[in-house]
Amino acid sequence: MAKLYETITAENWVKRTLVSMDQRCLLGHANLLYAGNTYSAASADIYHALDEAIVALYPERGRSIEIFNDHPDTTLEDVLRVCKCAGV
Repeated sequence: MAKLYETITAENWVKRTLVSMDQRCLLGHANLLYAGNTYSAASADIYHALDEAIVALYPERGRSIEIFNDHPDTTLEDVLRVCKCAGV
């Protein structure tokens, strides 16, 4: 299985919406790759790892995937860094 950071690009990452056409936010990408586009108990570990990485790397940008993704200062490079730190 591909890593999450390998699937997110400038062309398919978006802010302020879960899914828009062929674009997804960080949570939307995680849902698609790890949970088949739905929330599941198995995906909870992935979400937890992402939340921990966000707090460790960018504590000023919130404590959740959605808040971090939509923060005005968050860039694609930040999203990829969080994914790599989380190991996903």
